[in-house]
Amino acid sequence: MSAPHVSGVAALVLDRNKHLSLADLTKLLLDTSTPLGNELEYGHGLVNADAAIKALEGLNTN
Repeated sequence: MSAPHVSGVAALVLDRNKHLSLADLTKLLLDTSTPLGNELEYGHGLVNADAAIKALEGLNTN
């Protein structure tokens, strides 16, 4: 059930920076996710839209 949430956050990020590469987008989402515990049970954690947008402001990819 995470796909719609991750897709939504990805759309928000790409709306702010349309030139972001897939690799940069993936790294940004993974680096800003909130860990929930064991990765075998929870994957990479909870997607964090606020952290992703704030981190995007620090990137120089235009």
